[in-house]
Amino acid sequence: MQYLKSCLSGEAANVIASLSSTCSNYLEAWSLVTKRLILQVHLQHLFNQSHIQCEVSCLKTLVDTTNKHLRALKVLKQPTEYWDTIVIYLISSRLPNELRKA
Repeated sequence: MQYLKSCLSGEAANVIASLSSTCSNYLEAWSLVTKRLILQVHLQHLFNQSHIQCEVSCLKTLVDTTNKHLRALKVLKQPTEYWDTIVIYLISSRLPNELRKA
């Protein structure tokens, strides 16, 4: 546990700062740190999707990628069922201007 704490810095270190450095807390600390990292990776993929061209295949990829990461976040017990407005914004902001105006 002490080694794990020494390897972490910033936000990751803060996540487990309140746990005492005992062997029994190692699995809990590891779980907290990895869950936070996995959440961040899925959110980064959602928010950093590329703008698409005006092609059906690109639109399908955008929707499929969005759904994939939303499903993963739901498995991680994130309240994605309330994110409609955010998801609509994310997808529409990646569309070409011609499609957004329609």
